[in-house]
Amino acid sequence: MTSRGVRWLLAGVWLISATHLGCSETPKSTPDAGAESGLQDTEPKSDELTARQILENMAAAYRNAASYVDAADYGTHYVTAVDGLQHHGLPIALGVMFQRPNRFLITRIEPQPDAEPFAAFVACDGTTLEGSVSTLEPQRLTLPAPEQATLETMAPDPELRKGLFPGPVRDIFPQLDMLLARPDETLWFLDPARELALLPPAQLEREGEVPADCYRVKIATHAGPHICWIEKGSYLLLRLELNYYRLEAGRFGKSS
Repeated sequence: MTSRGVRWLLAGVWLISATHLGCSETPKSTPDAGAESGLQDTEPKSDELTARQILENMAAAYRNAASYVDAADYGTHYVTAVDGLQHHGLPIALGVMFQRPNRFLITRIEPQPDAEPFAAFVACDGTTLEGSVSTLEPQRLTLPAPEQATLETMAPDPELRKGLFPGPVRDIFPQLDMLLARPDETLWFLDPARELALLPPAQLEREGEVPADCYRVKIATHAGPHICWIEKGSYLLLRLELNYYRLEAGRFGKSS
């Protein structure tokens, strides 16, 4: 990767810069495809697509991908009730390399204010799986490669799993959530009961790259809205804003 996304605003902005996604074909939804999902013709559309159709196309792009590579920064911004000022957490570096059925490299590096960064990785070349967590060095997990990559087989050890996925996988590595979804699985954002809203499209500025034209879809959650920036044409998720509203230890704001 020559560029790394900036993840998080006050709400948590996550930019994934995808360098490669190979799939059999780019999914396309027809204007009347919404009828199959129970959508009404009066629902707002962008390029003749509803919010649900755009999300369905994104899910299909990742499900059909033969390989995928990206890098991103994950950070937090929040406001404290004590001073009312915005504060910034140190960005966490994330990386994904994936090739079906069982080749991958997943990394997570978290800076520490007064210590060496915490790092966790798992790698599989199709024959051997190796994983490591910096706090347990020099120990290293070595196992035969799984026949099929899943979230469970990627991180079979609980300490490795905690190091890579300290929170919900769909929030930290949403691309893995989509890449590894079972054919019969309904992804969380496509739950028929989920409230969706189509926001005006916008260009996403990327350091050293051409700005990307994106659809923007807001997804309601109990914690706060998530906003997906989805590249037109490829349907890659280039940015994810996670908004969390909570009062905790004198801190109020949005975090991720």
